[in-house]
Amino acid sequence: MLPDLSEIKIKRKELNLTQEELSELSKVPQSIIAKIENHKISPSYESAKKIFDVLGKENKKKQTARNVMSKNLISIKENEKAEKAIYLMNRHGISQLPVMKKDIPIGTITEKTLVEKISSGKVRSSDKASDLMQESLPIIESNSEIEAVSAMLKYYSAVLVKEKDKIIGIITRTDVIRKSINRKN
Repeated sequence: MLPDLSEIKIKRKELNLTQEELSELSKVPQSIIAKIENHKISPSYESAKKIFDVLGKENKKKQTARNVMSKNLISIKENEKAEKAIYLMNRHGISQLPVMKKDIPIGTITEKTLVEKISSGKVRSSDKASDLMQESLPIIESNSEIEAVSAMLKYYSAVLVKEKDKIIGIITRTDVIRKSINRKN
């Protein structure tokens, strides 16, 4: 007997899979998955089984950086103004902002550094992101196990995730905590 169909969306999100990725893995059209998740149709037993088989296999895989990372990486270019860095961090509610030079991380602006510089009057409107940055966040491969990520987060506020020499995401302590809570519920 298969689990309840409402579990599909929950398990898919826990695994950080898009409908398109689940479709590709299960060979069930994305439009069908969307309709199942929105309670518009009841799929055939065969389609439901394919989906649950994939979700089961994916769940058994070790948790990796790719499963936990936030794909929406907010960053700033090295020559952009300090005001933009402050705006981005405030608007997106983030506490660290990677500084990039041609899509390569060269440093990080942190909330802590900004507070220190602002309170000491060391931030000018003419400052560039590169004037405010500290060392770059560490970079890990997308297939790195979550245990390795957690160990790094003891010393760093976040880690960047790469795949084929391209930065594809970021993991903060909050991401790891949130993923842990989602797995247990």
